[in-house]
Amino acid sequence: MDIKGKNVGSGSYKKLAYSPDYKLSFGAGYKSNSFEFALNTIRVGDQYSNIDKTGKLIPSYTVTDISASKSFGNLKLFAKINNVFNERYSTTADTWNGYYPANPRNLFAGLSLKF
Repeated sequence: MDIKGKNVGSGSYKKLAYSPDYKLSFGAGYKSNSFEFALNTIRVGDQYSNIDKTGKLIPSYTVTDISASKSFGNLKLFAKINNVFNERYSTTADTWNGYYPANPRNLFAGLSLKF
């Protein structure tokens, strides 16, 4: 990704802050009658907190989420795990305070009833 910008009336274009070198997304799913499963992964390249690759380096990271659900008539059970591998990563930072950590592994479960 080559995202650049410049101030009005200024010289050349420079890479903007928080512009990763690349961003890859992958998703896959399976559905069979009353069962569903999904896998989603995102990979984000290095980025910096200031323009033109200056400031705090925010290292690349990979986050994987999975979800599953099963229906029994009008009842549906579901579960989801975000950040399955509990990746320690940051999506933002600044020179004074350092990194702002992103969410660790999160587990969700529930049920729904149609009537």
